[in-house]
Amino acid sequence: MAEFPSITELAKEVLEKAISNTSINNMPLDIFIKSLFSAINDNKCNLTTCRYNKDNTCCNEEKHKECIYVSAAVLCIGEILDKEK
Repeated sequence: MAEFPSITELAKEVLEKAISNTSINNMPLDIFIKSLFSAINDNKCNLTTCRYNKDNTCCNEEKHKECIYVSAAVLCIGEILDKEK
């Protein structure tokens, strides 16, 4: 009898395909998320969606936190930032 994948294995496969097929401003989703978490930790962000990004560095410190918060909210991970306050 053939062995079928578990629901967990199927869910993981579907999620990996969805992530690999998703992009934000032509940036793959996984790279966008890594860039977002990098931006949270310092100003060397590569959020191409941010109008304050010049040469991979935030050029407006005041708007830096707003940009991060909006990006996180769009990804529905804003609660991570709320816990850091």
